[in-house]
Amino acid sequence: MLERIIQHLFSLHDYSYSYCEYYGCCQTAPCRYNKLLQKHHDGQLKFPQGLGRYVALYRADAILQIDALYRYDNSSKHGEYDQLIHPDETWWQSEKYIRSLVALVNRDFGFHRRFISRWVSNSDPTILSMEYYDFVKQPKINTRKILKHLFPDAQFGDAQIDRALEVEQPRIVNQMPQAVFEKVKQSLAQ
Repeated sequence: MLERIIQHLFSLHDYSYSYCEYYGCCQTAPCRYNKLLQKHHDGQLKFPQGLGRYVALYRADAILQIDALYRYDNSSKHGEYDQLIHPDETWWQSEKYIRSLVALVNRDFGFHRRFISRWVSNSDPTILSMEYYDFVKQPKINTRKILKHLFPDAQFGDAQIDRALEVEQPRIVNQMPQAVFEKVKQSLAQ
């Protein structure tokens, strides 16, 4: 989503734009093809820092973050993109999903804490940390913050940002229903 907003803004300015989705491009950091932007989830907590400017877009709640990563990872591995990225109510409510998510949260909660420590709770000025839901709630303000951080010398006007956000409107993608969230929390507390 963020990369498409930036791509649209660059096209409005006739700026050169290139993008490396680490997993489908070169799997090196920085990108061996010198792409302008690179996306990486830092699943091993080994992505090098200090090579440029970073935006850490994250979910503060471990359950929601682990759920999003689980659905993203499994959708690409198993070709179930529509079911996992756009789940229906029946899928969310399934005991299999809830058991799987509880097991994942139990396994990966420590990773989430280490990720937050590495990318969010540090004072490195090259890292702009932003909670995903904050970004979606105030896309214009937060897009401006991201642009200023990544491209401090570029000039993007409000009208251009508005136009880019019309094309690629940030939205909460498939947030877990509250009843399911509470059920997962209850299961974790037991």
